[in-house]
Amino acid sequence: VLRRTLKTLEAVQGAGTTLVSVYVPGTLSQLALMSSKVQNEMGVASNIKSTQTRQRVREALNSILHHLKSLKRIDPNGLALFCGVDTTHDGKRVMKAIVPPKALSSPLYWCDSEFQLKALHDMANTDENESIGFAVVSGEGTYFAALSASGTIEALKTTSVRLPKKHSKGGQSAPPSNVSVFNERKAYVSKTVNEINSLFVDQKTNKARYSHFVIAGPGVLKSEAASHTSLLPLVKEKLLKVVDTSYPFAKGLAEAINKSSSAIGEAQVNRESELLQKLMDRIAKDKCTYAIGAEDTFEAMESGCAKTILICERACKAQTIVCQVLQEQNSKEGDPKDLVSGKTHYYHVLSKKLDAKIKQLEAESKVCIKEIVPFVDWCLEYAHLEHSIDVELITSKTEISLQFEKGFGGLAALTRYEFHPTSEYERQGLLEEGDEDHTSSSSEDDDFYGVTEDIFG
Repeated sequence: VLRRTLKTLEAVQGAGTTLVSVYVPGTLSQLALMSSKVQNEMGVASNIKSTQTRQRVREALNSILHHLKSLKRIDPNGLALFCGVDTTHDGKRVMKAIVPPKALSSPLYWCDSEFQLKALHDMANTDENESIGFAVVSGEGTYFAALSASGTIEALKTTSVRLPKKHSKGGQSAPPSNVSVFNERKAYVSKTVNEINSLFVDQKTNKARYSHFVIAGPGVLKSEAASHTSLLPLVKEKLLKVVDTSYPFAKGLAEAINKSSSAIGEAQVNRESELLQKLMDRIAKDKCTYAIGAEDTFEAMESGCAKTILICERACKAQTIVCQVLQEQNSKEGDPKDLVSGKTHYYHVLSKKLDAKIKQLEAESKVCIKEIVPFVDWCLEYAHLEHSIDVELITSKTEISLQFEKGFGGLAALTRYEFHPTSEYERQGLLEEGDEDHTSSSSEDDDFYGVTEDIFG
């Protein structure tokens, strides 16, 4: 999600220094300091000679300041805010808030013709959830490294050892020169396996630090390590391949990456296919432990029974309108529940109905539209942060993924227990019992999927 968001922000171009980037470390004191900083910069911006530039900078600063002051708490990792007018898209206003995957070390205030994204790019490139852990085991030592999705290699640890050879004169046909030789090799393999467990698995949470693992190296030591009884089941489960290399250490790593590239790609496709097959099996057996389509999936998320969300970016054509309630409204039939003043709410609509929904919200004057984001982005962030639901993007173009796109709209959920969504027939039955005004109001909002409070509220 972060890479997709950064790619969108990279495409934004402003006139002069009208694009504002703000990074706030995750403490309330830093939040207060940045609010004060932005307030002061609004005064400085009044000295800008160009009327249009001055107006755009002040509007961006005002939006950021309003967002900062509305926060009652801040994520421990901090917050990054980006605001300005995109001159490449007919002056479209951009406002984006991002919670970094890792903690921000220092604050930043930046005005330029493009957003300052380097810190977030660095975090995205070292995302452990999409990285592969490598261990190159040899008789000279072990080289541990991680390969990120972007191709960046991070060296984790290097150990050195001087092991005696298995046999003396006579080659492998000769008897072992000494029992101690094998004991030393056995101890080395055992120590290497313990290091693999320590580096590749978080011992506190018992979760893998990387998506998959590869054990490589020359000789038989790598195979002994891969089959060792002390190797954690989590590592064995995610072990992609045992690769034979001609070299140890860094040269062996380069060779291992090259030889396992096809396995890495196949692992992603296989994983997606397994998830989709699980959905199809549940549908075929009619276990009622699934939700299909945007409306039912969102209902499953709200009810708390959704365990895994499956989203195909190519097929999901919905948008999310982020709004802030201007004042408390009297509850009316057809209105979202809990429309509380000052809170942020979300309206989900199909792309083809987006303009009509915006006009409706503006005409009602109940909310102020803050931004419009792809429903895929919103769903990923909301599901993960609010409900700790696993979110899986379906990116492959296999037969089963195409069936998922065309047959189910590219959006579904695997639920923890039986889920019975509000069906179209049930809604129609309720409408027939109501008055005509209620029917009219509900039919106009047939594109409304749901409303939730802002995570910062």
